[in-house]
Amino acid sequence: MVLYKRKPILLPDPRPLPLNLNVQIWHIEETGEWFPSYEKFLERFDFYTRHHFTCEITGTSCLTFFQALDSEETQFKYVEDRFPLKLREPVARFLHFNGIRRLDALVEKVYARFKNDFFPGETVYLRKQKDVSTTNSHSQQGTPQPDDISENNNCNNPSLPQYQYQKRYIIKEKVQFNATMNPDTKEIAMPAHTKYMLIEEAASSNKSFIVDQGQIYRDRSTFTKHLIKCFFKITLQRASSKMGAPWCVKPEYLAMYGLAMDWPKDMLKYKDDEPAAVARSSDSANVSPPENEKNKRQNKSSSNNGVSDNVPSKKESKKKRKQTEVNAAENSSHEEDKGNSQNPSAENVSKKRKKEANEELKPENVEAVSIPANAEPPTVTITSIMDDLALPYQHPPDIFPNLTYYNEKLECVQVGSKSSKQFSSFGKLLQSYQFLNTFGPRIYLSHFSLDQFITSLKCTDAYELKGEVVLVNIKTPTTTKRGESNGSSFLEDGAEDTIEENAENSSDWQRNSLVRDMVLARNSSKVEYNIVNDDPATDDILDNINHNGSALLIEVFTALLRLFVNEDGDWNCIVVEDWIVDNKGVLKETKYVKDEQIIQQQKGDGYPLQDTEKSDKSIFGLKKDTSKDEKKSDVDDKTKSQSHPDSGSDSDSDSETVDPKLEKCLNYRNVNWIERLTKRQFNNSYWLIILLGTLQDSRHLPMYSEFIDYFIEKIMPKDISATQLPKQLWRNFCRKLTFSDKINALWVLIDLVSHFSPDIKAAVDDSMELCGQIRSERFKVARELKSEAVVLGNLQNELQAIQEKSIKTDENTSSADSPDKNRDLQAKDEINDPSLIEKKQILIKEQEKKIEILQSDKNYLDNCLFENDLQRLKPLGLDRYGNRYFWLDHNGVPCHEILGDMDGTSKNNNGFSYQSGRLLMQGPRPSSAKFFLNVTDEQLSNWQKISNVKGSSEATKEVFGIFKTKSGSYNYVENGIETEILDSDGRVNPLIELTPIQKKIVDETPSRLLLSPDQWYCIDKFEDLSKIIDWLDNWGRKEHDLLRQIRPVIQRIKASLSLRGRALSLEVFTKDEEKLLKELENSEFTDNELNIDNMDITDSINKKKNGIVSEIDLLADAEEEKEIVIDEKLEAIADELMKLDDSSKTRKILNKMQELEDQRDELLEQKRIIINSQRPGARILARSERKRTKISRGNKVKRQVEILTDLINYRHFRAMEDVIAWKNTLAKSILGSSLRKNASGNKKGGALETVDDKLKDIVGQTSRTVTPAPN
Repeated sequence: MVLYKRKPILLPDPRPLPLNLNVQIWHIEETGEWFPSYEKFLERFDFYTRHHFTCEITGTSCLTFFQALDSEETQFKYVEDRFPLKLREPVARFLHFNGIRRLDALVEKVYARFKNDFFPGETVYLRKQKDVSTTNSHSQQGTPQPDDISENNNCNNPSLPQYQYQKRYIIKEKVQFNATMNPDTKEIAMPAHTKYMLIEEAASSNKSFIVDQGQIYRDRSTFTKHLIKCFFKITLQRASSKMGAPWCVKPEYLAMYGLAMDWPKDMLKYKDDEPAAVARSSDSANVSPPENEKNKRQNKSSSNNGVSDNVPSKKESKKKRKQTEVNAAENSSHEEDKGNSQNPSAENVSKKRKKEANEELKPENVEAVSIPANAEPPTVTITSIMDDLALPYQHPPDIFPNLTYYNEKLECVQVGSKSSKQFSSFGKLLQSYQFLNTFGPRIYLSHFSLDQFITSLKCTDAYELKGEVVLVNIKTPTTTKRGESNGSSFLEDGAEDTIEENAENSSDWQRNSLVRDMVLARNSSKVEYNIVNDDPATDDILDNINHNGSALLIEVFTALLRLFVNEDGDWNCIVVEDWIVDNKGVLKETKYVKDEQIIQQQKGDGYPLQDTEKSDKSIFGLKKDTSKDEKKSDVDDKTKSQSHPDSGSDSDSDSETVDPKLEKCLNYRNVNWIERLTKRQFNNSYWLIILLGTLQDSRHLPMYSEFIDYFIEKIMPKDISATQLPKQLWRNFCRKLTFSDKINALWVLIDLVSHFSPDIKAAVDDSMELCGQIRSERFKVARELKSEAVVLGNLQNELQAIQEKSIKTDENTSSADSPDKNRDLQAKDEINDPSLIEKKQILIKEQEKKIEILQSDKNYLDNCLFENDLQRLKPLGLDRYGNRYFWLDHNGVPCHEILGDMDGTSKNNNGFSYQSGRLLMQGPRPSSAKFFLNVTDEQLSNWQKISNVKGSSEATKEVFGIFKTKSGSYNYVENGIETEILDSDGRVNPLIELTPIQKKIVDETPSRLLLSPDQWYCIDKFEDLSKIIDWLDNWGRKEHDLLRQIRPVIQRIKASLSLRGRALSLEVFTKDEEKLLKELENSEFTDNELNIDNMDITDSINKKKNGIVSEIDLLADAEEEKEIVIDEKLEAIADELMKLDDSSKTRKILNKMQELEDQRDELLEQKRIIINSQRPGARILARSERKRTKISRGNKVKRQVEILTDLINYRHFRAMEDVIAWKNTLAKSILGSSLRKNASGNKKGGALETVDDKLKDIVGQTSRTVTPAPN
């Protein structure tokens, strides 16, 4: 039968004839189908003419249905004409339940078995005497010779060609003789052989011959391996659906060849179980009769698999082929191309069922319909892999709340976090990172992890460099908005303004959530903790790129810029200048590209060349901050260009002219940017001038022009300094560009070099060649490993046999008589020879060591294959909802350190030897969402818009009518009727058949719904990955393929996740954090310190009420205030003396220090007098105690501020320190210095450039020798 997606295609049942036989119809003769309308005929005919079909007999794919059908009929006729009829039954008997599983091996076996075996009724030819001289040794009579017959009787004309034909003979009888053996010598005197009686094919002849099997042969064209294979495909099928099941003859041929389906006893384990199905629970109610429901499930199974056990005979006419109810292949094809089927969609079915259920319940004034308590879902049988969403829905998994994503500030936060949008350019960030690490050796860039790349990008932000500050405020009893400034004094004046200012500067960062939640949880009625952003970094900090973490990002930019122009001044990356060809054949940039941009901006469709789902975003995601006047001027320019078509060339030339300000920047200090690039002048921020020149040179590309203009406008200073332009550009780059803008600028460079750079193309070509040679070496190692394993097995069997024989000898010796006992003892001594056993054990150990070395070589070559494979990163697969899964460590990156850390002991815990250290999940593409989830473009667009404004949960409720209640159940709203589709216990409403989008919403939750390719979730922990693997269904087509891709690399993924977890201490506090937490415990406030203000105010109020304010009290208060002033002055003098002491000791400085010391001595004397004048007493002691308590509280406030600030910034600053410690060791070893430090000239290190050198280095790390390349 014709195959569609490797499954037999089944034709639909014939339509009943119409009542009016004179009606006009459209007919497909090959299938017998007829259609009353031309549209249906055209749709069906279009399906048949697609190149998606396969000939079952030959295996030829990419055929149309008609081509595949003709191919099968041609091959079937070829087998019928050629393959001998008398040979078919013996071959079929030999094949029936044969133990050989592989088809190619079975073909070889049959060919060798029946090549010299003939059967009565076959047509054969006689060999000539010279051919049978060596094979006729056992013949009992002379060999008959074939007569040559001249078909051309015109003997008188010797010029005509003479055609010679051999006579054909028919085997009349066949007799098999057993081998004869000499009874004395026990040698075979005559081997087994066969005799045949032949008669001439001509009916008039009565001659007969007796011949051996070596004296006859078949026509070579009637018994070939191709014919045997075609006969297999026609006659055989798998006996069952189990793995390793044998081949058997198809049911329609059993009677023809006299066979039966009697299973051999040794093969009964492959027989299908009864019942041969897997019971699964369904999510829908049985709303139809059982018989109809059964037919429906059968149709559903056939529509997904297209498999039938009843395969029609090839002898039947193509119009009499067996037909079924549903054409599965047609439906699946229409869904693939159109996103919907001719059958009612799942959503419509769901609505219909819900409507029927509502009509039965008559919910006129009912707001919600709950799930019946006694509703039990029926079971559905699943016999083979089918469409994922056709499987019965089970229950929502608990995996998505544990995943993470990156927000706009590039913070890795928990999925579902409120008031946090996803980073829109995260996909480009991943593409850029993968490109840089894949081609790092080619562009002289050392390896770095994804976390280091993100951290370096964040180090170009002035606020990120300073981090956050935790403020601690002690609330006063009179107002909750008064606090303590730096813990030194009680805020009485201006406290409200200070706290309001802190509230305005309150940090909205979400990093380090564990510490952040701990800090905010410390708030109480007496102490207030605020987390605010620190002041932005100064210009000096931004300019110090060697110590602020931005060096990695600059190194990346310079590595890419080096690919455009070489050191000889020649352009390597030549970008096509013009993209449009006019009618005259002249290349030029036409005006309609710019007009199209303006039209799309007016319609709100964003910039050109964008995805269909990004209706209000550009390809770079730029915010439209263009004013109305600018838009109006653009439209006016467009109108002018339309009214004056002759001025098009002038406008084009104007657009190509460079802005004088930009021209001045590109020729800074009279040196052109190309000359700087040629001389590799990247240091001191000159790389930004080169970047501007490169982007300006690519501005004519329509997909980049808008962003390049935006980038230049943002980065160009208003007033160009004659001496500080590079620093101005760098500071604008850090302060005026968002993270997304910086990634887009990097992505433009990567996109250009990946398309136009010959260096990148050469790297890919070399990678393909190198990987091919590595695979060849790995194959040799694997073959040798297999042979050595066989040798080891033989040695182990020999040792085991010796030991077993020794045990048997011991038993026989104990029970034998004396003469036999002596012989047995002698045999036992020979068997139990210690040297023999020891020799075998030594050989086994040596063999095991050899196998261990070969296995290590194979693992090493596997790693090298991963590392040197530079092909484009592909997703591991899709889940049932179209979400794509990526693992960036799959190819093109070093992996030896990860595999070396499988036991949990890292060789380099201080470094980042992993790549991304996580599995990435991307939302479905628009086409996938429409096809798999059966949603429309309008729904996707509306959901995206509402989600950007109100959040995912609100968007899901408004667009799809599904929301999660406080109790945990999911309700669906339609036409004002609220229906519960999933209760709080996870049970599905059996009265409703969930649509694909409803299943996705329930599984992923409304707040975490993935419906856009711009959404990326990160799987950071192996426990979450294990949950996802458990959730994936192996019976689903997409998830089955996804699991097949994940399982072979699951250990490497686990090692990568665990290595990143330990390097970043994701699950535990580090020793430094634990030390800070311990110090924080020692700095906790006591109740006395928190209530000291209440005590002061209470004493003051009591004194005022009682009128007890004596002169002594007033004098003591004045002395106390004076003492406080003296302490403040002494502290200021001490700070000033420390500053002066650190400076150079000039005469002026020394005089100033002397004056300050005199003032200090005078103040100390005043303080001493005040202390001595105070009289001892209870009031003075209490006041002194309160003073000490306030001082202690102030010190604790200061200490808590320091500790909590260190804790909140610890992980971020630790990541910055790691990025600062990163060095481009590859460039230093080859070029002598970092790329950003003007690395150029001759290569100083030993870089492996050629494929042979790389292969030699790789094989040199193994135990094998390197085969020299041919000259």
